[in-house]
Amino acid sequence: MAAGATLAVAVRGAPRSADDLAAWLEVLDLSERDDYAGQQAAATVIEEEAAGLGNLGLVMAARLAQDDLSYRRGDVDAARRVVEINQWAAAHGDDVVLARSHSLLQLICGNAGDPGAALEHALRAVELLDHVDASPNRRARYLMRLGNALGDCKSFDDARLRYRQAERYTIAAGNARAQVAVLYNDACNECDAG
Repeated sequence: MAAGATLAVAVRGAPRSADDLAAWLEVLDLSERDDYAGQQAAATVIEEEAAGLGNLGLVMAARLAQDDLSYRRGDVDAARRVVEINQWAAAHGDDVVLARSHSLLQLICGNAGDPGAALEHALRAVELLDHVDASPNRRARYLMRLGNALGDCKSFDDARLRYRQAERYTIAAGNARAQVAVLYNDACNECDAG
């Protein structure tokens, strides 16, 4: 059984508290995107369970995870939904969802060819990390994305700094796969820098 499908079964069969759902969402959100159907199913189960608890923040975070998956599969309308979730999070003071949505908007704006907007979203996502209980893996991902955005804006020295910071978090987390991703993105930055 694929990882996402396994997660969906585990979430549906487990006792559910808001903390449990947030932990499952963290696993889903930071996992490799290699089982879209299973991961989409897991995000849907998390959304349903969060709605059952009346936890709108977790509902929106689960929707954001679904939109991330949909966007990566070519659903360009998912970008609009991410903007709407970002606006909801800002209006409701939900810094966790706001940071996640800014990080995803960095990716979307970068793919759309708007490096300035991508950089703004990446900076905002990293700034918000100081207001939430972010795992080392999440900090590493957001710093790596900030490095990517800085590199796209030709700020190569600043990008190097962010990649170094991100790598330290991957080492602290013992996450070799994330460390390789950071090093790969750093190498791409060095190639662009010349």
